[in-house]
Amino acid sequence: MVSIQQKNFFTVNSTSVDLNFTLHQAKLNILMGRNGIGKSTFFNRLKESKILDFSVAFMDQFPLCPISEYQVQDLFQIILEECNGVISQKEVELRYDLKIDDLLLKNINYLSGGEQQRVKLFCTLMLNREAVFLDEPFQYLDVESVMVFKNIFKNLIKENKTVLIIEHDKSLIEEFDSHFIHMREERDKIEVINGD
Repeated sequence: MVSIQQKNFFTVNSTSVDLNFTLHQAKLNILMGRNGIGKSTFFNRLKESKILDFSVAFMDQFPLCPISEYQVQDLFQIILEECNGVISQKEVELRYDLKIDDLLLKNINYLSGGEQQRVKLFCTLMLNREAVFLDEPFQYLDVESVMVFKNIFKNLIKENKTVLIIEHDKSLIEEFDSHFIHMREERDKIEVINGD
């Protein structure tokens, strides 16, 4: 369990955001809050900050940028060459049962929304960090892919990794032993705190 406390971590619409929450290993940590409160901004600020003292792989909700005419396999090669501590495509496939062969020769700019999510998760897993933070990972996925992603999250939890997701649909995560974190407005500030 990691406790995170920080006053005035960032501002949303001139409102200060204070952090006072914990992250649990071997559980799914879920950040909840109303639309527009700043959950994705919080996610991006965490990515940019030095507040976390462990290594994190982030998967944001933005589409992959079309990198000229690169194929998916080129993106994987870039990660292998440019990042430290990564694991190979074969190891990701074996460890997490996330098959990607059908997408390797596709140009990144021609991937559908669901295909992009699969590629983004694959890249995130290749980074092999202590924690994995995901902003709305289930968007654009079909039912079969949702099940694959859930199984991957279960495997990450079994590996004792810290997993944090931002998700609005509780039905997608009801089978997990979850720890909820809420982002809520309190008078003249926004708080990120533990919840039920």
